[in-house]
Amino acid sequence: MAVPTDPLVKTSNRSRKRAGNPSYNVANVPPEIWAIIARLASRESLARLCSVSLHFCFAFSPLLYANTVNPPLTANQSARLIETVSDEKMYSWKPHPVSLIRSLGLIDGDGTDKFKDKAKATRALKNLGFSSPHTKCCVLSVLHWSLEAGVDELGSILGPPGNFPYLKELIVSSHGTNNNFGFLHIRGLHVLGLDISLASLISAFYTTYDYTICDKPCFKLAEAIQMLPTSSPLLNSLKFKLRIPFDEEAFPYSAYSDLTTAINSIHLPLLTALDLSINLIPDDFEDYPLDLLPRADLSTFLGSHPNITNLKLSVLGTTLKDDLVPRLRSFHGSFRDSIDIFSPQRQLRKLDISLIHEDRYEFHPSPSFILPPETHLLLTTLRIDSVDTFGTTMKMTNELSPNSFHQVVHSFPNLTHLDVRINKRMAKYCHALMSLTKLEYLRLQQYRTRRLGPPSWPAALIFPPTEYSQQFDLLLPFLPRLTDIEISVSADIYPASGEVWDPDPDSESDSEWEWDSELDFEQVWSPPEMKLDYSFSVMRQSSGAYVVLENAQVTDSYSKHTDFKLEHA
Repeated sequence: MAVPTDPLVKTSNRSRKRAGNPSYNVANVPPEIWAIIARLASRESLARLCSVSLHFCFAFSPLLYANTVNPPLTANQSARLIETVSDEKMYSWKPHPVSLIRSLGLIDGDGTDKFKDKAKATRALKNLGFSSPHTKCCVLSVLHWSLEAGVDELGSILGPPGNFPYLKELIVSSHGTNNNFGFLHIRGLHVLGLDISLASLISAFYTTYDYTICDKPCFKLAEAIQMLPTSSPLLNSLKFKLRIPFDEEAFPYSAYSDLTTAINSIHLPLLTALDLSINLIPDDFEDYPLDLLPRADLSTFLGSHPNITNLKLSVLGTTLKDDLVPRLRSFHGSFRDSIDIFSPQRQLRKLDISLIHEDRYEFHPSPSFILPPETHLLLTTLRIDSVDTFGTTMKMTNELSPNSFHQVVHSFPNLTHLDVRINKRMAKYCHALMSLTKLEYLRLQQYRTRRLGPPSWPAALIFPPTEYSQQFDLLLPFLPRLTDIEISVSADIYPASGEVWDPDPDSESDSEWEWDSELDFEQVWSPPEMKLDYSFSVMRQSSGAYVVLENAQVTDSYSKHTDFKLEHA
């Protein structure tokens, strides 16, 4: 009997006799196996598999192009995908990606490395529509668009009925000038995300001195938002993020008030997840106090949506009251707002607290926060971070001292996921960690300085992963459910001469830190010179449990960027 063979697999007669005439035809492999392989492989590996053979091309192309949102594409991959999708040529020997893409995510690069070919970006989006010659029906259901080129064309392409009949999730991010928000009128959306920045318009104002240049986009945005209940009555998840650099002369006061009124006037009956963020960033914090910035009171909008269970709130002038969201399960916002929802009667499962430092010129961190004395048994996920008014994570904080951490553990004893920024060595937090017996995932962030050693020493040598793994090996008997650990360290090198601030002084006091008068503003607020991210896994065997370093990413400004992965044999 003839043995079916694949041209890529060669077997000798001797091996055939020993194997009992096995079949090596990959065409017999079930598609479920290919799906498992694709789920475990990287996007680059899938692309290489598609070029192996014609059979592999048809097997792996749908798995390669079906989802380009998670994990997200890089800027270079986005540009190459636009080139491919905008190509109108059809080949009989391979499927066109247009007929395969169901979730599409495109992003720009950083700085000047942006995709600027407006015509090609527009043509790529048109090819994905119902009228595309490559497919009889558009299968696109998720679109994440973060290209400055073609943002204004989204409305004319997405708007006509029937073009994208299955599109249910639309996320648009734009930091340029927007003249058209018609894409908000697309019908049938379940998830809508909008991230808009008006920074470029403030700069354009001082070029033209046109006082309406910042008013127009806010008025148009307000008009488009008022149409949401009609165009997408089934909307259940809404993300609205607006950033306006505050300038007392150029700020669109009237349009900003109109936008606030528009948001308060709409009602989305099925809305359960809301991410509402309006950031007004003044150019000069010292000359213009934050308490004089324009306010936006959106409590009317929050009060008219009692079905919200997941809320992220960051709007100056809007406070969360206890009677606004009675069914809240997840909250992400400032500590001031989170205090209002701390109650034993709450069914809160997830809490993300931001400790906001409003004074950028104040070197001394704000006082430690105080949690209510009640115990919350239902909360399982907690994240605590310290940010400035820009929303940027601060590297120097003192809120979560060992004493404060004990208070957190007492308030939330049933945590399964914990992500916090500590300000002392990890050994001082171990005793409190032992009480979290249900903990499954732990992420600790830490800022440290180094004084010893030449600058050429790599960061991984100064802050080795074994420093942390040894501590966790001692904790594992008390944490039987812990499976994943992440450590994120940001660090700076200060001159050896002179006294500098030490985040972990030898003294036993956790409440007072010494700041040197020579420690200037740039040292406090500049990005860290080193960044280390360690990921550990917990291995449990009959002989005992131990921690294994799975991978590490190290960024060191004094040496090359290094990424390395260590696997346990």
